Amino acid sequence: MKRSLILTLLGVALLATACGGGETPATETTESTAPAVTKIELRSVGDQMKFNLSEIRVKAGQPVEITLVNEGVSELMKHNFVLVTNGSVQAVGTAAATAGEAMNYVPEMPEVIYASAMTGPGETITFTFDAPAPGTYQFVCTFPGHWALMNGTFIVE
Repeated sequence: MKRSLILTLLGVALLATACGGGETPATETTESTAPAVTKIELRSVGDQMKFNLSEIRVKAGQPVEITLVNEGVSELMKHNFVLVTNGSVQAVGTAAATAGEAMNYVPEMPEVIYASAMTGPGETITFTFDAPAPGTYQFVCTFPGHWALMNGTFIVE
């Protein structure tokens, strides 16, 4: 019985090879056209109103993934990331207080391009957005009073 099973399997294998004509089936290869994601880790520096980065560079239209690490301990060290038009940090920062906690201290203004959620002390969030058109922008924390020190340049090439 064992011998007949082996002979049957051998016959099936030979038949499959003979019918296949020795051709290798065509395989389709596709290249990913999705742009690469630029990953950035942005950290608050302890209970100082300071980011670890003062400049971020990305490519236009490219997805940007930012991990915002809030290293603060004090409840006054809540932070967010707000991308704004160049030169509007002060206007957005001062308007943030009137936007209030319900809006994560992000004012509804045309100068605001993107805004993350607020992080509390010890929290980390990750968010993704597409880089805007080439140019120079700024990023800022809009928690009340933080904007003057917690900001930097966001360069899109």
